[in-house]
Amino acid sequence: MTSEIEVEILKAQGINNVLSLLRVQDLYSIFKLDCKELEDLRNRACLQLKDGEYMIRPAIKNNLDYCINVLKTKLHEQLPYISHTHQQDSTDSNKQPNYFVNTFISNLTVNMDRSKYRYQYNSNMRRFASSVYALGGRNVYQFLRLNLLGAFPSIPTLESYHNEFCTRIEEGEIRFDELLNYSNKINCSYVYASEDCTAVISKIHYDVESNSFIGFCPELKNGIPSIRQYQTDDFFELEKWFDIVKKSTLVNIHTVQPITRERSPPFLLSAFGTDNQTTSISILCRWLFIYEKCHTNNIRIVGFSSDADPKFLKAMRLATGYFSQLPNVSLLNRADILETQIPNSWTWFYMRSKQLFLCFQDGIHLATKLRNRLLSKTASLVMGNYHISVKDLQNLIDNRSKLEHNLVLSDIFVKDRQNYASCLKISSINVLNILDENQSTFATHCYLTILHYVTIAYVDKTTHILQRSFYAWSTVFICRFWLTWLKYKLIIYTKTTVRQAQIPPLKEIEKHFITFAAFHSIELNAHMLTFILLLVLDKKLPIDSLNIFLFSSQPCENIFRNARALSGPFSTMSNF
Repeated sequence: MTSEIEVEILKAQGINNVLSLLRVQDLYSIFKLDCKELEDLRNRACLQLKDGEYMIRPAIKNNLDYCINVLKTKLHEQLPYISHTHQQDSTDSNKQPNYFVNTFISNLTVNMDRSKYRYQYNSNMRRFASSVYALGGRNVYQFLRLNLLGAFPSIPTLESYHNEFCTRIEEGEIRFDELLNYSNKINCSYVYASEDCTAVISKIHYDVESNSFIGFCPELKNGIPSIRQYQTDDFFELEKWFDIVKKSTLVNIHTVQPITRERSPPFLLSAFGTDNQTTSISILCRWLFIYEKCHTNNIRIVGFSSDADPKFLKAMRLATGYFSQLPNVSLLNRADILETQIPNSWTWFYMRSKQLFLCFQDGIHLATKLRNRLLSKTASLVMGNYHISVKDLQNLIDNRSKLEHNLVLSDIFVKDRQNYASCLKISSINVLNILDENQSTFATHCYLTILHYVTIAYVDKTTHILQRSFYAWSTVFICRFWLTWLKYKLIIYTKTTVRQAQIPPLKEIEKHFITFAAFHSIELNAHMLTFILLLVLDKKLPIDSLNIFLFSSQPCENIFRNARALSGPFSTMSNF
């Protein structure tokens, strides 16, 4: 600039940076204001015409216009593909460094030259704005939008984008077509399926698009939920539903985890409300229906996983034939079964050699069940002449330095029964080594070793497959020896008191043992892990199937965590 007048014009308008200068639509409109503070600047920067109007001096106007053009040119030189990214989304540009930053700045710069009523946003910016609104909330989004003019669309515009581009999932609908498209997109035909449920706030609302009421428990027909069951134009029928139909207290979802080397994200297959009043046969029928539909689309479901719930566990035992059998129904009279050769010398292997699909219990849920059993006030866990007690850990915290064990009281007296982090801490190598020093804590050491082996075998992503097999079967044999010893001791006890040996009831055994649901889950997981390993060796499954940590219900849990995060900080239940 050749004088200080240009600087004074910018200062008078509060322009102190480049973005503020480029954002101004009319730099000289300030001289049209009737303001005494601007009279001196107006007289020096403008020429007064005969009709009383003021005209900016040509030299000053040329200097400012030249400065603005230079700044815009420099900005465009830093963004060589600005016009290309604004007009269309280029797939190749995703590979360039700082792609999103350049897209964000380019979209913002283009909107600076427009009126605020003509702002436009490309698809990348709309997706980013949608993520900010979902994760940050309405207040955060409005704050950013007010301070970054032209960067974020208005909320009504954002909602129209949601309705146009975002996938809408209807209650009870099983999205097989979308799963097929997703499978073809990532070029994957082998998947793990999982099912889980979580608590939701019970409420009824009307869905305009489906013309139905959501929140009532849909009727299950062979395990499949009815779609748009509660449609009515009669107020009295709606009132009757409120009186007699149960409201959903849980939401049940199915997810599909592709078995790929690139760790593709899971796919949400279906979701529906329920009150958990279902049977194992109903669950098994639903799994068979999903398996058949996926099989017709050339998608092979290797297995189903859940959270060690007793109903799901019973369905798994029926499906795999693990000390259970479906009456008058055979799942193996098919050509698409998974079959392998089990050596005759494996007398410790109880699973049949043919399976329609495999079943697996989530490793994290299994670990928390073992930890919760240790904290139970009703159980009296005994191993040999020693008791398994959480007091051993409490004494360790009281008498040893935290630097040695890294434990706190909240690790052993947890409020969240699904706190997996405490499972890792109480079964760490340091804790096991300290407990091993004292003979009186032998049983607690052995029990926490089982917990430690479970986490290594089924949850740890770095464990080698041979180590997984070793730790999995180590837990099985420890539990088998423990159970056999308990039965023997209880038989001896009843013989001395009743003078006749009797088989002890299961409740009496379980009082001194882990829950039978956890025991069967440990057995089932070890058999399934070995079965998958044999199928991979026979080249009937891809080698990526050995990533057993994918075979879990954690995809469902991740969706639940995101849903709870959107429900507010004062509720542990999801608000759908």
